[in-house]
Amino acid sequence: MNVRRLLFIVLVAFLVVVAAVVGGLFLYSQSLYRDSYGSEYTYEVRISPSATITNVTVLVPLPDQGGNSVLDTGNVRHPFTPDGWTYDVVATDFGPMLRVQANEIPTEPTYHHSVVRDDRLVRWETVSPDEYDPTNESHLRVEHDDVEVDARVESEVTIETRSPATSEPLLRPHENRTETACFRARGEEETCYVYDGRAFVSYDSDPNTAVYVSVELRGTNSWWVFGWNFNEYTDRQSVEVVGSHDGWVVTEGEFETGQGNYREPPDRRE
Repeated sequence: MNVRRLLFIVLVAFLVVVAAVVGGLFLYSQSLYRDSYGSEYTYEVRISPSATITNVTVLVPLPDQGGNSVLDTGNVRHPFTPDGWTYDVVATDFGPMLRVQANEIPTEPTYHHSVVRDDRLVRWETVSPDEYDPTNESHLRVEHDDVEVDARVESEVTIETRSPATSEPLLRPHENRTETACFRARGEEETCYVYDGRAFVSYDSDPNTAVYVSVELRGTNSWWVFGWNFNEYTDRQSVEVVGSHDGWVVTEGEFETGQGNYREPPDRRE
């Protein structure tokens, strides 16, 4: 067998092996994409007083789609909120809102002990400062520079993140919405807007106490193919109030669409 023929056979064999490897990786990556693909809405509320406030009632928008919300109180989590908090869903002229009420929101830290059953965390119970042991791994100290309430809801269908305004839940109202430059572009298809929203804030405090309230909604599609990828839209509102207050306020709204990377959803999602 001459050298040229031998080299030709080796080259063909090499190309066959490369094609097999590439084809296998492609099929494997498609399987990873299909099996890991998921869609969910995340919702987060933060209340951040600079000093203790009392007689607190805060109403912030829930994700609203046609007058209905994709969230209810069964989805909301608040594992480290101070004792005495209550929350429910109320209808307002601006749409469904989450109402958070508390006799007091302190700024001092709180202390918690984990309750575990069958190697699973069941809940956190509040303990007194004297009972707190920093060397005990089941004990936790929580600073209350801000207090958080959040929720997650999975979606059975792909979330429309490029143009969500007409088909996805938002934090309504969206008044005076205007397109603006994106502060931090995270995708070629990203578009950003500013708008006026609404929240209700009522509490008693010293005149110089500042209270920052924010609410954020994200609709995200994500998948893992040798690393995590995603696309999403984000809707957030925030406001800062100084001194005692009792009434509706205009919030600063930010609406970002088309964030991240895009590819066709897997067949099982359509």
